[in-house]
Amino acid sequence: EFYEANVATRLGLGAAIDVSLALGMDTIEEKCALLGGLLRQRLRAMEGVHVYHENSCACGIVTFSVEDVDATTTKEKLQNGLQLHHEQDLDSTEHPLCCFHLSIVPATSTPLDSSRTGLRERRLLRASVSYFNTGDEIELFCKALEIVCKK
Repeated sequence: EFYEANVATRLGLGAAIDVSLALGMDTIEEKCALLGGLLRQRLRAMEGVHVYHENSCACGIVTFSVEDVDATTTKEKLQNGLQLHHEQDLDSTEHPLCCFHLSIVPATSTPLDSSRTGLRERRLLRASVSYFNTGDEIELFCKALEIVCKK
């Protein structure tokens, strides 16, 4: 309809544009590439985690999988917050342990890559970091993912 609109969404978009203009697109791109690179580096160092699309442009989108753990299960555990104990050295059990968008990518969404990498019907996880994320959030995510990998 022409007369009804979600005012909060429009105000949010305006605020996001203001922040983007104030920071500058080059700064945003650099920060996303830096954080995406940090996440790729940490994931590659983890046993049982496979990072995909290594040859693509370095950006804030990181595609990966965890051996022997279904993508849906991994996502749910990370986004719902694991019941962690103090020995895991994570200080937050009340909030989700994924501070950025995490989605499931079916093989059918990337048929060329899936056929080239032999993934066939396997579903992957895709983390999308943003310029407002921090290195600490990536470390928290990776520590939580290590716990998921061990279970």
